[in-house]
Amino acid sequence: MTTPNGGYALTLNFLLPNASTAPAAEAYFAPLYAYAARHSADLAIVNNTIRVYFSFREWHTSVLCSAFPGLCTDACGTNAAVSSRLLPAARLRERTPNLAAALVQILDAPGIVQIIGHLVGGGAVSRTHPDTNSVNPAWRAAAWHVTVVSSWQKPGDAAASFEMVTRVNRLLRDLSPGSGAYLNEADVNEPDWQQSFFGSHYDRLKAIKRLYDPRGLFTCVNCVGSEDWSDDLNCYL
Repeated sequence: MTTPNGGYALTLNFLLPNASTAPAAEAYFAPLYAYAARHSADLAIVNNTIRVYFSFREWHTSVLCSAFPGLCTDACGTNAAVSSRLLPAARLRERTPNLAAALVQILDAPGIVQIIGHLVGGGAVSRTHPDTNSVNPAWRAAAWHVTVVSSWQKPGDAAASFEMVTRVNRLLRDLSPGSGAYLNEADVNEPDWQQSFFGSHYDRLKAIKRLYDPRGLFTCVNCVGSEDWSDDLNCYL
């Protein structure tokens, strides 16, 4: 959101499953505090709150259900359209100003209510060879999984929200050519979805699909082999 002086206020939520106490969690944030201190002319930490939850259910009820009531009360989902992008660590280092500008532009777009960033890369994830399993190779290089959320109030405005997340997600796609998206939090209109969802593994996955399901019995929208079906998935082409 925009602050009175024309700057931007960001809310950063971190889940630390390995920190069971508040002091332990504080230690994780030491580098962030030090960075803010070094750049105090441009950056300030306004509020810092650490809460400890002793079960997933407690966190789910206290945090997730409060922030997104529809997730806990609506059996059919919520009035939200999402898109996502896996941003490689190298791109984050090389094009930091471009990424910052893109995020600001996305937040200013009509109907965009949230950008959610998940730190997903590094460690053993990046050291595993991409071809050891079927996971999209883009995960191995990604440091950040970014989800863009749009929302609507009237049923007739839903189409505009889905169109908007597709449009603004292009800014992130342009910053990360050759990367991908997280299938479970992806744009339903993701262009070139075979590359975005499955990367270089797609052809091999489709060959396996044809071997074990030659009649295409099991299919879904934007799943391996679904391009062989009509758009409504009722006719095998």
